[in-house]
Amino acid sequence: MLTCLSLTSQTEITGKVVRVADGDTFTLLSNNNEQIRVRLYGIDAPEAKQAFSEKSRLYLANLIAGKEVTIQVESIDKYSRTVAKVKTDSVEDVGLEMLKAGMA
Repeated sequence: MLTCLSLTSQTEITGKVVRVADGDTFTLLSNNNEQIRVRLYGIDAPEAKQAFSEKSRLYLANLIAGKEVTIQVESIDKYSRTVAKVKTDSVEDVGLEMLKAGMA
């Protein structure tokens, strides 16, 4: 079950990525044991059944799946997803990396 968090802009949360849904959405298990559905800030990737959707999803998964990430919350979208900038130990801006690779 996903927890609906009361988050303000610029809140930072750290946790492990437990699922990658597509090239711009994943589930984070926070260090407080809360599941947070996250949408990468500032990009749009192909949705399921659109061209290149699986390639985009796999690229994001290779960047973050199973890894510890830090998210910087920007907002909550109309689908109750946390929209955030995301970084790992080795990638400063995951969304930017998706753009550079042509995956978003």
